[in-house]
Amino acid sequence: MSETPESPGRVGTSDEVRDEQLDLVFSSLDDFVAEYLTQVVHRRLNRAVCVWCPDWWRHPEAVARLSVLWRAFEFLRSDPALGLSTWWLHHADPHLHALMHPQYGPFVGCDPRDGHGESQPGPLPANRAPQALLAHPAFALRQEDLDAPDFQAVRSAATAAARNAPPGLPDDADPDELGGKRKTKSKDPGREQGPSAGTHVPAPRKT
Repeated sequence: MSETPESPGRVGTSDEVRDEQLDLVFSSLDDFVAEYLTQVVHRRLNRAVCVWCPDWWRHPEAVARLSVLWRAFEFLRSDPALGLSTWWLHHADPHLHALMHPQYGPFVGCDPRDGHGESQPGPLPANRAPQALLAHPAFALRQEDLDAPDFQAVRSAATAAARNAPPGLPDDADPDELGGKRKTKSKDPGREQGPSAGTHVPAPRKT
C-alpha cells in the first residue's frame, strides 16, 4: 500500500479495503440492528401502513437485506462527505421499504406488539431447470463474463450512434454488409438517394 494519505472525501477501492482491516463500528449484525438501525429509524407501525417484526432474525429475507445494509454502512461511512447520504438514499431506504411493506414484505404476518406471527409467507416456488439448459450461457457465470463489457450498454451506444450518424456510409464501409450493394452520398442536397446505388430522383420543382 502507498504511504500517500488519501484525500478526506475519497472512499478506498475494494482491493484497498481487502488489504486494510476495516475498523468496524458494530461487531455484529445484531449490534447494528439493535444499537443503530432501530434507534434511528422511527415509524408509526401498523398492519395497514408499515410493519416490523421484533424477531427480525427469524426471517431469511430480513437477515439477507439487513446484513448487506450493515456491510454497506461500515464501508460507506469512511467517506465523510457523501458516504452516509449514499447509504441512506441508495441502500437503507429501498431495503427498509421492501422489508416493512404491509402487503408484500416478509413481516406481513407479524405485529410490533404481538411479535412474530405463526402465519408467514412461504418461499417462492421454483422447479429446477432441465439439465440440458445448464450449458446455456444464461445459466452459468464465468470469470470472462465478469471481465467482459456490458453487452447491452455497448449495443445501446451503437444504436444511438447509428441514429445520430449523417446519411450515407463512410468510404471504407463493407459492401457485404449491405447485401452486395453500396449506398453513396448524394452530392446535391436537394436530391435524395434512390432505391439503388447511384440512382437519384430529382426534387420536385416549385410551380
